[in-house]
Formats: sequence, structure tokens, C-alpha cells
Amino acid sequence: NIGIGEFYQALGPQQPKHNLKTAYAQFLDLLKTQKVIPDTIHPGSPKGGVFPTHPQRRLYGDHSLLCGDAGGLTQPLTGEGIYYAMVSGELAGRALVHALETDQSTIQELALYQRWWMQEFGHDYKRYYQVSRHWQSPGETIVKIIEKDPKVQAIGLSLFTDRIKTKDIRWALGRRLVVGIFKNWFGLL
Repeated sequence: NIGIGEFYQALGPQQPKHNLKTAYAQFLDLLKTQKVIPDTIHPGSPKGGVFPTHPQRRLYGDHSLLCGDAGGLTQPLTGEGIYYAMVSGELAGRALVHALETDQSTIQELALYQRWWMQEFGHDYKRYYQVSRHWQSPGETIVKIIEKDPKVQAIGLSLFTDRIKTKDIRWALGRRLVVGIFKNWFGLL
């Protein structure tokens, strides 16, 4: 499974949109050239779709709550969404239990879900989305930073191995990425 994407919100009107099928084919050719995958692999037609990287204005409605991708709850800088889907599902479940226990399934009660979500992620999402709108570094720069900076590697790995929440490492990771971007601009990376 290969994921490939383009940060649409970062593209200005004068910047060309990329053909993702062409990028996919070029990436597979690179993998074959680098002997990462065998030359004999002939993948079928790529499948894909668009997912939002900005939350919906309202995550609740009349007898409904939006979680994960349906609510636009993906990380605006990376597109990662599994963690946010799981947490938003948990928060939605808590809000529904609360509504059922109090016998109040009104839209005002379901709005509790959005308040909890905003308390958990709202500030970070706003900041990440603002950064993604002005994203001038291509994805290759981020990959280069991750490849060359052991501290970024350790921070990223800690998310998977130490059960650390994204919000607990955001400043450390953000600082390392900014330093890496500046180093790259000056040819020091």
C-alpha cells in the first residue's frame, strides 16, 4: 500500500497541480531502480480519493456526530488520521453515553462532543492548518529532515513505542522541523 498526496491548501493559484498518477508511476520506477521492489511487480491501476485536512465547522447535527475523516479530522500537515479517528470516536461515544444517561439527545447535548474535541485538539489543529496553508517546503524536504536528524527520528518513533500523544511532543518536533527547514535553505542539511 502506497500513500501519495498533495497539500491542496498550500497551492496558490499560480502553482500547478501535480498529476498524482504520474507521481505514483515515477515513485514505483524509483523503488525499482533502488532495488526496493522487484522489477517484476506490475501494479494495477491506482485507486484514491480526496480527504479533508480541515475540520468541518460543526461536528454534530440532529441525531448525528462526525468522527475521523467524515469530520475532516486528519492531521493538516501529514494527512494522518487513524489516531484522530480513534480519539474522535471515543469522544463521540462519551457524548452519546452522556446524552443517553441524561435522556437529553438534543442538538445542544450533542454539541458537547465538539466542545470536548476542541479542548483536546482545537488549538493544535488551528496552528497546524495555518502552517499547512503557507507550506512552502516540498515533502522531500521533510523526508530529508527525518532521514538526517536523529532527534526527529527519536521523537517520531516515540509516538509509536512510548504511547505519547502528539500534543505532548508538538513543540519539540516543530522546533526540529523548523531548524531542519532553515538548514535545508542554507544547504546545511
